Amino acid sequence: MIEREVFTRMLDDLSDRFGNAGCNDFEIPNTPEYQEFVERVVRHNIDEEDADEWLDEIKETPSDTITIFDIWVLEYLRDLFGFPTVFED
Repeated sequence: MIEREVFTRMLDDLSDRFGNAGCNDFEIPNTPEYQEFVERVVRHNIDEEDADEWLDEIKETPSDTITIFDIWVLEYLRDLFGFPTVFED
């Protein structure tokens, strides 16, 4: 399906833009549902020890929002929905 190919190309481009951006922050609400989402995203992208440290830091920082790397969210969602990187430069 051509739409899937186009969407995958757009995801590749977006991933490249996120990865090269000066500020890679993505803010989401600090609610129990989003906290669980963030945990899945973090554990998907980095090793267990670093993930535990990163998640502890989030829990220790009271805020109405959680700040996470946009590229981590994109890569997690890409893998979750089955859109692998296929157009390597």
